[in-house]
Amino acid sequence: MQSMTGFGKSETTFEDKKISLEIRSLNSKNLDLNTRLPSFYKELEPEFRKIIIQTLNRGKVDLALFYEANGGENATEINLPIVQAYMNQLASFDLDESEKLKIAIRLPDTLKTERESISGLEKKAVLSLAKTVLQKIVEYRKQEGGSLQKDILERITKIGDYLAEISTIETQRIDRIKERIQIQLKELQAKVDDNRWNHVAAVMSGTNLNTMVLYVDGLAVGNSSGPSNRVVASASGNDVRIGKDHSSRYFKGLMDDVRIYSAALSATEVASVFGNGLGDFGYAGPIISGPAGVAGSSGSYTVDFKTNGTASSVTDFTASDIEVTGGAVSNFTAVSGSQYTFTVTAQNVPADVSIRVSDGAATDASGRGTVSNIFTTDFTSGPKTKGLVAWWKMDEGTGTTTSGGLAPDPAWSPTSLPALKLWLDAADSSTITGNPVTAWADKSGNNISLTSSSGPASGTRNLNGKNVLDFEIQLYNNQPITDGIKDLNNILNKSVSLKEIKLRPFCLLLHYYCFCLLHIFFQ
Repeated sequence: MQSMTGFGKSETTFEDKKISLEIRSLNSKNLDLNTRLPSFYKELEPEFRKIIIQTLNRGKVDLALFYEANGGENATEINLPIVQAYMNQLASFDLDESEKLKIAIRLPDTLKTERESISGLEKKAVLSLAKTVLQKIVEYRKQEGGSLQKDILERITKIGDYLAEISTIETQRIDRIKERIQIQLKELQAKVDDNRWNHVAAVMSGTNLNTMVLYVDGLAVGNSSGPSNRVVASASGNDVRIGKDHSSRYFKGLMDDVRIYSAALSATEVASVFGNGLGDFGYAGPIISGPAGVAGSSGSYTVDFKTNGTASSVTDFTASDIEVTGGAVSNFTAVSGSQYTFTVTAQNVPADVSIRVSDGAATDASGRGTVSNIFTTDFTSGPKTKGLVAWWKMDEGTGTTTSGGLAPDPAWSPTSLPALKLWLDAADSSTITGNPVTAWADKSGNNISLTSSSGPASGTRNLNGKNVLDFEIQLYNNQPITDGIKDLNNILNKSVSLKEIKLRPFCLLLHYYCFCLLHIFFQ
């Protein structure tokens, strides 16, 4: 096993040159070769590519070749004829000869270098160097691959260990999933509409009644329970009764198409018999879908005609074939021969609106009339109200009026509250002295006044149109009140601690919003 990552480097000497070659490789599904070669080594690139393909096969490969020349036979020379020609042209300028030479030597083609060629021996030496470097990369890849192989095998071993552990708890996991599904199925209440047909099936997988599962409209909704020895009474004297039990209790309603199977149907088979409310008779029937609850007066609905779960085109189906009790149909559109969309608008809101497609409303491809179906929708004027028994909106009103338009009793006064000790009313300017406030008079009748040398501000803010005082009060974890009221114990003329003073939240909230009052009670 080899890794795709590798690196190799090597050097060699040929005549007066020191040649160095580096090759790096990374993972790639194809060969992607990038080379950095001196110009006179460019002719070797096809040879490099050939031996890299043979050795590495694929990968992103970077090849860089460097050399150092120790001799001087290839030194750059001055092109004297060209320089002399430039000097002749500069003779007409009033410049020193040294200045003219500086200019001339900078002009094009004044320097020349003879291009070096590669001999056959040098080419052989460079390619041999490349093979050496590639061999180092192969060794690097094998070493790296060995580490990867070891890691992979260790992980495979761990997976095997985990699988052994999983097998011991798999049975418990499956049991927990079954139990959770059964609980969820029990929570799914079977909602039977007295004004429509429902499909009910009971399936027993054995002779014990505890194996019975009840299905309503294709969904399992419950399991039987009881003693484990309860079995089906199959004696010849025990009749099978439909619509009446052995205690003379009659079924209240209508029955149609009663079947008994000699095999326990699966959940899929029961759902197939239900057929989305159309049964398994092969008739094309309408499946009505859309919101079961609408917050408003109109909703969008769809009728799909299907035969055994497959779309079935019908003819002669129009908006007049849709019967709506408590509403009207509009925007009827034939999306296809088997699907139709429309809008239902309720006549009154809130209300329950039923959507019905009667028998024979359309004709299928075999010339038979379609069967019927019904759908019921709850229209409300906002939040759902059907079945609502309690609702607290907690809406804040404006001023002294609630959102429902209720106003407080003008005859009501906080003095009617029992155990009232202190009543401070910021909306009553006659009780406030100064600004900042130096005194705040009590309206409870107990003649208690609050004083402060650096009191709160008055008139800077209001709540629901009523004046409030701006305090910096800390009444938390039995900490003292600061910066607002001086010595509350003495003001109240009662030897109590702050922890014994409690605000009754209901009174505080209600009257604070209605009157901007502060009520303090003793407990």
